[in-house]
Amino acid sequence: MRTELKFPILRIRRPIQSAMKIRMALTVLLLAGQAALFAQQKPAAAPPPPSSTTSDAQLAAQQAAIQPAAAPKSTQPDYPDPRGLFTIGLYYWATANGSGPDLRGGTLAPDYETLDGVGKPKNGQAADFVIPISRTGAIHVEYARIQGTGSQTLQRNADLFSNQFYSGNYLANSYKLQTGKVYLDDLFWPHKFPVSRLRVKSLLGFEYLTVNTSINAPLAAQKDSFGNAISTFAQGSRSIYLPSFGMAVEYAVTPHVLFRVDASGFGMHHKAEFWDGSATLAWRRKNFEVVGGFKALQFKTSPNNAEYLSGMLNGGFVGLRYHFY
Repeated sequence: MRTELKFPILRIRRPIQSAMKIRMALTVLLLAGQAALFAQQKPAAAPPPPSSTTSDAQLAAQQAAIQPAAAPKSTQPDYPDPRGLFTIGLYYWATANGSGPDLRGGTLAPDYETLDGVGKPKNGQAADFVIPISRTGAIHVEYARIQGTGSQTLQRNADLFSNQFYSGNYLANSYKLQTGKVYLDDLFWPHKFPVSRLRVKSLLGFEYLTVNTSINAPLAAQKDSFGNAISTFAQGSRSIYLPSFGMAVEYAVTPHVLFRVDASGFGMHHKAEFWDGSATLAWRRKNFEVVGGFKALQFKTSPNNAEYLSGMLNGGFVGLRYHFY
């Protein structure tokens, strides 16, 4: 009789071996996945430094290929005529059509102190100096001088510049008016380049005016009934110092012909006031510029005095400017 020997341990080895194979396969797959993930997260290697043999021109070409090219700068000038270092102008001003100046009694006048039409203005002279200080702005310095003479018969007694004159006196008068202004002329609208044919400018500055007046009664008695000398001559001056605000409009008719209208001034109620304006047509060729137009000036010194002066000067003018480069 054959007896069978059974070994249970041999019967369970095969399942154990199969499980071990499966575990090894899973381990290999896991390691392979981690290696792939690490390869994806690894930073890209930096590009090699440029070779010492690379020329500057090649480096510039490489940078130009990376960066977008800048827009080319416009070669068109801001103004048709170039702006030089500075400009000087001389003018002849026909102010014969003006009125005044008139002498008026102020708030401190003790009695009648009025004299209409101190003198008739003669033609005056003017000058200006212009220096650019920015791409659009320039400093202007202007000066004008006007003289006048006149005569009249006084209609009533008047105290003029602290001297007594009587009705019927023949008066021979004269005056000298000087005015000046310093201001910044700058582009206001439209602020673009090249400048527009039609543009508006702002005018900001300071102005002054002074009038020296002389009144003489040459035919009046020089002595009174007691033999005492009588003064028949009076002299006085009044001045204005004020800020100046204004605007100007320019239109380039052609590249070398410019039309301009401007006005500026300042004043307060019951105080001094000053304003002026002009219309100008200018033709420029290289360094020279011929200018012509019409100019007006109105003023009133402070009435808070014994006497004050007021008047208006206006008329055509012509001039010549020279531009230094």
